[in-house]
Amino acid sequence: MTDHDLSLHLRESLDLQAKAMDHLHYSLESCAALNAGEGMTSRELVPFEALASRFVRASDMLFSKVFRALDSLEFYENGSPLDVLNRADKRGLIEDFETIRQIRRMRNRIAHEYTVPDFSTLTDDVRALSGSLFEIYHRTQAYAEKFLPSPGGSGGN
Repeated sequence: MTDHDLSLHLRESLDLQAKAMDHLHYSLESCAALNAGEGMTSRELVPFEALASRFVRASDMLFSKVFRALDSLEFYENGSPLDVLNRADKRGLIEDFETIRQIRRMRNRIAHEYTVPDFSTLTDDVRALSGSLFEIYHRTQAYAEKFLPSPGGSGGN
């Protein structure tokens, strides 16, 4: 792939990430006035399940697509998910590596637990970690700008 192709891939990944973050934001707002608790009906669970799913999708996309697209542009070979996150940390995209661990743990919990004993706690944790995910996303957008073509120019490296 050429640098131009890699830049286009990064742009596409960032565009998809922006949509995922918009959906996550919408779900956060939708759930803000709702209370998760025991005895919720299936209908009442829908917005909370959407929030959880959108959190998983947004974190996966950022860590697996966008960070890997940056790695490609900076000539890093594919590596393990931990390698990808360590490189993002070295770029200054991650303020606190423990937060990334919490996001990944929450992602795995949502993706692999089929019954959630305390949906209220899970929702509170997703809300808190979503703030960190948005911060990482905004830092990543700013960092990625140097690789993207400017409007009307050739841009990139």
